[in-house]
Amino acid sequence: MRVLLLLLLACDKGDGGAVADEADLDAADDAPATHPNCSAEEAAYPLSWEGTAQPILLTYCAACHAAASPQRFGAPEGVSFDTEDEARTWGARIRARTIDIGDMPVGGGVFANDRFLLEAWLDCGNTAAASTGRASPG
Repeated sequence: MRVLLLLLLACDKGDGGAVADEADLDAADDAPATHPNCSAEEAAYPLSWEGTAQPILLTYCAACHAAASPQRFGAPEGVSFDTEDEARTWGARIRARTIDIGDMPVGGGVFANDRFLLEAWLDCGNTAAASTGRASPG
């Protein structure tokens, strides 16, 4: 990766194609690594809790899986996806029910585009997950 970055940085930085300096290399070392479970297609998307997972979970899951939900419609107490930590804790279950089995949410599944982004977040953006990319409840 360092070689590719060096080549890209050396191409043209607006200064006549100067070679990358040590600061450029240090910045590259600080860049987040792509999770090993990411496909090239998934890795192409900027994945974050705020921009990817949270809006999808709010749209499809919050009616039953928000701590403040007045009616949980049978969702177990304590199985809430209000925070990134909660979503990471329940990541394996979210994956199983929304992606693998497809029986959640009740009354209709997640649209294919949102399902792809949620799976990409679980694989790539879910940095707290173990090396498998799949978090599981404690």
